[in-house]
Amino acid sequence: MHDAYIDQFAQDVRRWGRRLLVRFLYEFNASWYVWSGAKNGGADGGPQKVRRVWQYVVGRFRASGVTNVEWVWCAHEPSALVPLEPWNALEHYWPGDEWVDWLGIDGFNFHPENPEREHPALLAFDDCFAETYRALRTLSDKPIQIMTGSGEFTSEHHPTGKADWVVDMSTRLRDGY
Repeated sequence: MHDAYIDQFAQDVRRWGRRLLVRFLYEFNASWYVWSGAKNGGADGGPQKVRRVWQYVVGRFRASGVTNVEWVWCAHEPSALVPLEPWNALEHYWPGDEWVDWLGIDGFNFHPENPEREHPALLAFDDCFAETYRALRTLSDKPIQIMTGSGEFTSEHHPTGKADWVVDMSTRLRDGY
C-alpha cells in the first residue's frame, strides 16, 4: 500500500548520501500512536504486527541499496499510558539485532500532570529509565539513545526543579548507564 512512498524515500536518502538515523515507529509500546502494538491488536498480535512492519520497511531500504541509514528502535518507558500487560513486553516487539542499529528510550518527567495524586512524586531519572534500560540490555548490546525532557516546575512538596533533575540525570548516566 505504501511501497511507492517507502521506495521513493529510500532512494532520496541514498542519493543524499549522508548518515541518517531513522527513529521509525518510535514509542511502539505506548498506546497513543496508530502504529503502536496497543492500536494494532494488543494481546491479539499487536507487537508481532509492529515487528513485521519494522522488518518490512528496513528490508525495503536495504533491498534498494541504501547503506547510509541507521535504524533506531525506540521504546517508551513505563508510564500511565503504556500498557503493562505481559503481551506488551519489549521482547515481543524485538525484530532482532540484524534489523536494528541503535536502541532508544523515550521518557519524560511530567509529574504534576498526574491528577490522581495530591502531591505527585518527583520522578527520578532511574524511575523513568532504569527498567527499560535493563530490558533493552537483555535484548542487545547495541548503543542506546535516551530521549528525555522534564517539566519546569517546583512546589512546596518538591522544591527542586528541572535544573536539579538534569543534574541528577547527568550523574545517573555517568554512573549507572
